[in-house]
Amino acid sequence: GDKTRKQIKRGLEDAGDRIHSTAEDISEKAEEYGKHAERVIRRGREVVDDTLSKASSVASKVSGFI
Repeated sequence: GDKTRKQIKRGLEDAGDRIHSTAEDISEKAEEYGKHAERVIRRGREVVDDTLSKASSVASKVSGFI
């Protein structure tokens, strides 16, 4: 009786600790991946802006010959 209740209580506490630790790990990884995604998106926008700028410049030069 008493020993079993203590074992169950200890097991539940251990499980709770593992769940809490896992949640913290997931939160840290989500933040890390979120920051990485922001950097990738920002760089993608820079590439698109640069490409559009170059295309506009080429279009202006070509239209000067027409």
